[in-house]
Amino acid sequence: MVNQPTAASRVARTVWTLCFAVVFLDGFDLVIYGTVLPSLLADGSWNMSPETGGAIGSYALIGLMIGALMSGYIADQYGRRKPLLFYTAMFSVLTALCAAATGPAMLGFLRFLVGLALGGALPMAIALVTEYAPVERRNFYNATMLAGYAIGAVVVSLLSVVIVPNLGYRAMFLVGGVIGIAVLPFLAWRLPESIDHLVTRGRHERARALAASLGLDTAVVERSIEAMSLPEEKEPLGRTAAIRTLAAPGYRMASIAFPLAGFCGFILAYGLNTWLPQILTSSGYSLGSSLAFLVALNAGGLLGNLVLSTVADRSSPRLAVVIAGIIACACFLALSLGPPTGLVYVIIFVAGSGALTSAALIFSFTGTYYPGYARGTALGWTMGLSRLGGVAGPLIGGFILGAAIGPEWNFYVFGITALVLSAVIMLVPRPRRSSRPDAPAPQLEEA
Repeated sequence: MVNQPTAASRVARTVWTLCFAVVFLDGFDLVIYGTVLPSLLADGSWNMSPETGGAIGSYALIGLMIGALMSGYIADQYGRRKPLLFYTAMFSVLTALCAAATGPAMLGFLRFLVGLALGGALPMAIALVTEYAPVERRNFYNATMLAGYAIGAVVVSLLSVVIVPNLGYRAMFLVGGVIGIAVLPFLAWRLPESIDHLVTRGRHERARALAASLGLDTAVVERSIEAMSLPEEKEPLGRTAAIRTLAAPGYRMASIAFPLAGFCGFILAYGLNTWLPQILTSSGYSLGSSLAFLVALNAGGLLGNLVLSTVADRSSPRLAVVIAGIIACACFLALSLGPPTGLVYVIIFVAGSGALTSAALIFSFTGTYYPGYARGTALGWTMGLSRLGGVAGPLIGGFILGAAIGPEWNFYVFGITALVLSAVIMLVPRPRRSSRPDAPAPQLEEA
């Protein structure tokens, strides 16, 4: 007889590991452009200006937004597994092809397509981890998985120090592509499809067979089939159920609040990672210290992921996001006072635990808030619109520094943004459960 809790834990760990690998690749392949940009600008055959280099970087961000918006609906209509495999193959192959780019136009087009695939993969990964993770640890599983992005960014930065000077910038693109292609067989071999998706599409026998093959309790599938069907007709949910759920009265406010809060979270994450060294240099700190502050910021973000995701699981994800915003706001106000260097390290570390954790907590909250059949669409909607904050953050920081009104104003703006984030997430109502798409059906893994 199969030990159900052990089987469920094994499947959850497998799904987490594979999705962590995808998120790691997401961070690796997105940041890879920044590591080779100085070499591209120095390559006389490209004749690339800094403005063109910046524009190419923005193409990937635009692709990320569009890819996330598209992928949510794709996930709920066609499943999570096959689209995730497709997106991973797509961004891996395209990253490798960047090594063959002959000029800025070709590289810009390829980076846009890479962004589409990267943006599409992340909602799929969150949806799968949310479904298979233990109910009481969903936020922890998601937050630690999303930490793979930062780890991928650090790894590609370290590799570039060795590879670019010795093998050239084209080799970096090849390395990124090859690593992704190497991961694909493991994804194809071990990554399961969403049982929620199979049930909502009416593929009940396939759902039962998958649950049995994974060692999961098939009685849970039967209860989910009953919950997802009309008592009279036992028909599967329609193809527009996910979109109708996001716009339904019980979910409408959440569908506005989540992307708005995510927008604020990305302003903080992208704005700080782009401008923190320059802000602190303008405030009188040395450049060497300012670069070390960036390390402290991201280290705080990793620790914040662990601590606040545990708070989200043991108390509520709403409370965890509010705490993250308040911590960040308080730290930014403290930084505006110009404390001594030693204290700044501590403040920035704590600020990172709130500011850089907030977006991950919001996305995890989104994944657990909506029913299984609408989860992918909800995540795509939230993450796609949140990406606008990733564009706005660096622009806001640059505008304030260029206006010469004082670097402390960056901290004022970031502090207000963090406070708005906390206020907006409080607007998310408590979820209601029902059996039809007009009010969400019970999730399979909660049964």
